[in-house]
Amino acid sequence: MKITATTNFDQVARHLRSLPPKIKGRVVARSLNHVGGTTRTNIKRIIVQASGLKSGVVGAGMSVKRATAFNPEYVIRVRGKYHNAGAFGAREIRSGVSAAPWKRRQRFKSAFMINGAVLVRTGSGRYPIKAVF
Repeated sequence: MKITATTNFDQVARHLRSLPPKIKGRVVARSLNHVGGTTRTNIKRIIVQASGLKSGVVGAGMSVKRATAFNPEYVIRVRGKYHNAGAFGAREIRSGVSAAPWKRRQRFKSAFMINGAVLVRTGSGRYPIKAVF
């Protein structure tokens, strides 16, 4: 299989040079923001597919700094943190809790859910309890 790609970077650069300086920054910022938004969507989709997290959870961990005419830079920051097993589509079953971290459903024996968080008792009494990550 052979893949051939052609670009018109020289033509685009020539057109950018011919633009008046007053609108050149706005044109560059607008195109960066368009491509950056598409890239952000693709990154989010890849993370959702790989991790098994919900799209809203991944989106909440992402932040964007958009390009302006004076600062032609589009920045995507993805903040990673530990998520409770409840964020991975957890549901209570007879023997504990079932969740699908990394797109692989597994059972957490003797676990229970409170307000969407998966917890398990570490002692023989009512407390102490710890979160399941």
